[in-house]
Amino acid sequence: MFGNIKKKIAQFREEVQAIVQQELNQNRIDELDLEKAKTQSLNDFLGIDRVCQLNIQFFEIAGK
Repeated sequence: MFGNIKKKIAQFREEVQAIVQQELNQNRIDELDLEKAKTQSLNDFLGIDRVCQLNIQFFEIAGK
């Protein structure tokens, strides 16, 4: 059971990393702000609405 949850969490983590990379690729930040972006929270970087969506997805995955 826990192995399945670990796999789902790992998949979710990969999805979040892909979203962050997509935001970077869309040049939402310029190169000078790259170091600052590395220290920002996901809330600051993606926006609270998107992070809330990701949290909901996470709990849906964890609940399955």
